[in-house]
Amino acid sequence: MTVTIASLLGSDATSRRAAASTLGSPSEEEGLLLYYCANSDRGFVLLDESAYPGRIQDVLKIASISDAAVYVLPKDGKLSWIDGELALMLEFMEVTRGKVVATGDIDSARSVAERVFRGLTLSSFPVCSSGDASLFSDLGQGRSRSKENGGLTYVSVDRAFNVKGVGLIVLGFVVSDSVAVHDVMKILPQGKEAEVRSIQIMDVDVTSASEGSRVGLCLKGASVEDFQKGVGVGSEGVKVSRQATVHFRASPYFRQGIHKPVDLHIQTISGLNLGHVSPQPDGRVVVTYQKEVPIWDGQRAVFVDLNIRPGASRVIGGGIVSSFA
Repeated sequence: MTVTIASLLGSDATSRRAAASTLGSPSEEEGLLLYYCANSDRGFVLLDESAYPGRIQDVLKIASISDAAVYVLPKDGKLSWIDGELALMLEFMEVTRGKVVATGDIDSARSVAERVFRGLTLSSFPVCSSGDASLFSDLGQGRSRSKENGGLTYVSVDRAFNVKGVGLIVLGFVVSDSVAVHDVMKILPQGKEAEVRSIQIMDVDVTSASEGSRVGLCLKGASVEDFQKGVGVGSEGVKVSRQATVHFRASPYFRQGIHKPVDLHIQTISGLNLGHVSPQPDGRVVVTYQKEVPIWDGQRAVFVDLNIRPGASRVIGGGIVSSFA
């Protein structure tokens, strides 16, 4: 079954939750709000979070694994710096499909969206009412992440715990290709092998899970201690590296640019990691991480400066990984 992952974004949490209410009540997992629906051949996962704008890390994580975005405008139409930061995040994460949702007057919403998001990808999203019956149903299938990394399987893991009588369970999203029972996977970045004993989606046992699925994997040959925040599980061909080259575009609001080496945090599908960023004569940047991270050509990367306090955009640019050491 094809599963589309979409981010639920916007500066007003009340408006966001109201727009998503047609999907039912979300399940909550450590600050992540998850709305899930499915029919016989297609699933849809809508992700929201509860800690932004204080913690941009959480919303970056959601965007990095999303195929689309649902951007909800506040009912009063008053946008803030938060909306600007979120729009820039989508721009540099290259989330190119989605909708802008009006919780107030739709004509006013169109005017606001065209004016505020002019020049950004978000300005091309259709504007619709929160009461539109097709709001979520026609977002369509997501682009295949497996095409971005040569068909390799990668599961982004966010929780690991033991269940008595069952063993180690890890929770996460299949963000590239698919995973099946009895697959032998690598715990990344360390490379330790583990076998997939069983798979659950929404507490239902399945034999395999496709790209986009929220899964619980029971792993044989691994322990909770093997998992730290930001690690993943990948097939044999997924590589790890301390260095990557990125075709970098600076935010139009980050006027100073990157003209000398600087330490920044970089969000990719593999997680948020601190890197030493060195500009190159051809406009690319070389990122040297403090530790090995799962990486492949075509990964989308957003650069953030966490030293910038909330109130101004912490998103300073982004690009595509073109090579790694």
